[in-house]
Amino acid sequence: MIEMIEKFIIDYNFDSNLGYSFLALVVLLAFLALCIFRSSWRKWIFRHLKWIAVCVFVVGILIYMIGFNEHGSKNDFLVLFLRSCISSLEMFVSESELIEVGKPLKGNHLYMIVFSITHFMAVFVSAIFILRLFGLRLMSMCRLWLRSLFCKEYNLYVFWGINEKTMIVAESIRDYYQSNGIKEKAYLVFVKMNESGHHHSSRFTFSHFFHSADDGIENYVERIEMLNKGKIKTFVTVTEKTLDIKLADNIAGNDVFNELGLKNLRRCIHNSDKTQFFFLSDYEHKNVEAVYALQKLITGYDRDISAIYCHARENRINRSIFDNFGAENKIYLIDSSMLAVQQIKNSSDSQPVNFVEYDNVTGTVSSVFTSMIIGFGETGRDVFRFLYEFSSFVKNTRKDDDGKDDIIEQDKKFYIVDKHLDELKAKFIVNAPALENKDSIQWLENMSTEDMQFWSKMKGIIDDLNYVVIAIDEDEAAAFIAVQLFEFAHCYRRNMDNFKIYVRLRDCNNKRMLEQIRKYKINDGEKKIIEAFGTAEEVLAYRNLLEVSTEEKLKEFRKEYDKIYNEISNSLPKETNTENLDAVDKAFKEYYTKEQDRSNVCHILTKLILAGVADKDKSQEKLNHLISITSRNERNDYPNLVSEPDKTLFYNLAYCEHLRWNAKMELLGFVYGDEKSMKHKTHNCLMSCNDLIRSDNPYIVNTLKYDKGIVELSVRGLKYKE
Repeated sequence: MIEMIEKFIIDYNFDSNLGYSFLALVVLLAFLALCIFRSSWRKWIFRHLKWIAVCVFVVGILIYMIGFNEHGSKNDFLVLFLRSCISSLEMFVSESELIEVGKPLKGNHLYMIVFSITHFMAVFVSAIFILRLFGLRLMSMCRLWLRSLFCKEYNLYVFWGINEKTMIVAESIRDYYQSNGIKEKAYLVFVKMNESGHHHSSRFTFSHFFHSADDGIENYVERIEMLNKGKIKTFVTVTEKTLDIKLADNIAGNDVFNELGLKNLRRCIHNSDKTQFFFLSDYEHKNVEAVYALQKLITGYDRDISAIYCHARENRINRSIFDNFGAENKIYLIDSSMLAVQQIKNSSDSQPVNFVEYDNVTGTVSSVFTSMIIGFGETGRDVFRFLYEFSSFVKNTRKDDDGKDDIIEQDKKFYIVDKHLDELKAKFIVNAPALENKDSIQWLENMSTEDMQFWSKMKGIIDDLNYVVIAIDEDEAAAFIAVQLFEFAHCYRRNMDNFKIYVRLRDCNNKRMLEQIRKYKINDGEKKIIEAFGTAEEVLAYRNLLEVSTEEKLKEFRKEYDKIYNEISNSLPKETNTENLDAVDKAFKEYYTKEQDRSNVCHILTKLILAGVADKDKSQEKLNHLISITSRNERNDYPNLVSEPDKTLFYNLAYCEHLRWNAKMELLGFVYGDEKSMKHKTHNCLMSCNDLIRSDNPYIVNTLKYDKGIVELSVRGLKYKE
């Protein structure tokens, strides 16, 4: 059979049909062009690369069996097959055995065309990943250059570094555009950061495309290309130098984009309607350093850059670094742990008030809120701050002999578990000294979920627990502990009422798998006992980043509260002692004010639930009544607050607000002091409700009116959202 094919090829007069050879060349060139310019073709090739390689290998065997069919190998199928397999494999490393092919076939146009195309395809398959990356960078460079010259009216998103977080944010921008029907053009530029530690020459070389063998872009190429649809266009480029403080010092006064080899990006920034930068590497110190260096070098670009997002911990150190650039620096810290906990804060069902017995007629709570936090890292500490503050409730009020209210604060209980609790506790308490000897907090030191001591402790408290949060680093271990606790609770609790386990899972696939297990739900799946939160997709969603940068709710609250504060302050005794603040104290006061505002915005839900008006569709009449009784007149009185039940509810909500404020102040590091001091972190209002309303200082007594103003604003805010 091989001899027949060979005879056909040799006898066929292909020399008179050289037009076929030209046609084959045209088809091959068209195929290569489509591979470069059509992402759908590239995706199909990448997806079926294994089968393409198999087909090329088989064709290679056939052409070599035909070519080797002479001398001692003639018609010997075993020898022909083995020799051809070896030669076919060698094609994929650009090796050719053409010298072994019979002379008649080497002079035959048809055979040589098939031979050449097969060899080319073998090399093409072997180099596909390099060609893939090269093609993406080369095309990105050309397209970015063209758009920097001729295109305007687009939004520009620049990602400094390429990793999983970068892709999550980029994909969420695409989803944000689609879900909101945004018609504006968006350019997504992925900048591969030079992290070799060497500042290369600015002379252009092909190392721009292949500047490291393990740069990691290969893992994200297909996802980057999938973003390139409709109004969204994607580009990949590479910096020539490392963006760090050393570079900032060396090139001070020069154009940073020229120095980095990003001239096209510089023009795109000038032509865009809005430009946002993202620094989202896994290393916080690299993000902070890169942003700091860039901010020092981008003088003159302030008008063009609307926001710089930096993935780093939201703390006073990082904030102080960027505050050097002034109030309008437009740098926003993206704190994954804080945003993960914010997901819980924003959920009505996750508020601590939903896990206790409360009376929405009086606004009081009759049961103790009991919580356990397993893992006291960044997420665990943020969760504790939220729960400690938002579980501050009034147990009861009654008239005392002096005619004033006797306010009883409801107890709360926290159990903290971590293998490294000694070290973590010290880090936490040094910044919140008021919590060191709190009876409500039990630090379960030298204990972990792997010890029998822990499970013995659990037997005694499991029936009282309301709220368990698992915040350890490994998803698999966290999910396993959650399941263990569920089984333990199912065995030892009287029922599953007012009980829930929250577990932070960073991978959304792990969350989906956990949610599919129906036995971790009760009432036919209506109520989940185990709930995952804080996945990377949820935390880094673009809408969350916009909330961080705009903080519209916070600004709206501050604007409305300032009006109330000024109206109330005008009719109250003025504070006699004022503190002279230095730069450090002013920065802390600004931080303190913003933190209180954030808490007030989130605590609105708790107040509305306590008042029985959180679900306004089912309690519209009560909502209207509550709005009426919390409305002040020009003398800052509440003329519609007449009946005793209304007074009880309103005052208890104000007392609850003061208790929340106390808890927040303790978390911010304050302790009681005779005078207010940002420097020493003391405050003369940091006292119980009973001591507050019985103080000899008229100013302190009247501060309860500010708490009433917060209640008023919380209720009024719900009216505006109707």
